[in-house]
Amino acid sequence: MENREYYNEAGHCPMCNSMNITYNNRPTIDGNNMFFEYHCHNCGCDGEEIYYVELTGNKFWDEKKEEEIELEY
Repeated sequence: MENREYYNEAGHCPMCNSMNITYNNRPTIDGNNMFFEYHCHNCGCDGEEIYYVELTGNKFWDEKKEEEIELEY
C-alpha cells in the first residue's frame, strides 16, 4: 500500500497541489457549510472545497428612510 501525502489548502488540488483547478459556478449551501465543486486539470481529481459560513450581519436599503442600513452582530 502506497503512502500518499494530501494537501488541504484553498485553491489547490488535494492530490497534486496544483492550482490549475476549475470551480463549478455556484456553491452548494447546506446549513452553515458551503461546498465548491472543482476539477483539477493537472491530475484529473474531482472534489469539493468545504467552508463553514457564519452570518455576521445584514446590509440593505430602507426605502422609507432612503438610506442604507447595516446591522452587525
